[in-house]
Amino acid sequence: MLKIFKKSEQKLIVAGLGNPGVGYQNTRHNVGFAIIDTLCKRLGIELKSTKFNALYAKLKVADKTIILLKPQTFMNNSGMAVSQFVKYYNISPQNVIVVHDDITLPLGRFKIKQGGSAGGHNGITSIIDFLDSQEFVRLKYGVGAKPLKEMNLADWVLQRFNEDELKTVESSLPDAAEAIIDIINNGVSAAMNSYNSNIKGQT
Repeated sequence: MLKIFKKSEQKLIVAGLGNPGVGYQNTRHNVGFAIIDTLCKRLGIELKSTKFNALYAKLKVADKTIILLKPQTFMNNSGMAVSQFVKYYNISPQNVIVVHDDITLPLGRFKIKQGGSAGGHNGITSIIDFLDSQEFVRLKYGVGAKPLKEMNLADWVLQRFNEDELKTVESSLPDAAEAIIDIINNGVSAAMNSYNSNIKGQT
């Protein structure tokens, strides 16, 4: 039986962030979508339904309901979709996992965190604003820092991975998906202990 990190609740949201459309596929900003796709394959489901400007699917495990979703509102308005699911299913922010790109982590590494500021990520800023809470869980997936300090951040995160980078990403996506399952099964603290210790030189 699943052990949700807020045990009094029976529902959980896992939201991967990204931008809709083929033009954004394999960009750094869309790894949240890629991890959700990998998780869906792992669980044997597809995001076939649409609600609240998001692709979503519901998964029942024992007495728990897990809602997987990919907002289609574009990154900067991610909170619009996430908040509507939170309200509709009456889920606390603590039981929301948001999966997103992070430029402070090395490519292919990821970190689990609960709460905290947006750290300059517009998608996270939107979710904090719409939920009026910072207490949701994040799985932050490293896409690497800008190669040049003067480079525009939007240009960097909207850039596609090159062939070598894509191999690194594809090899690490299953681990990121398993980390989400670990959060669901064992709680945030246990998952942090299992996965965050593997990040060298990061805080």
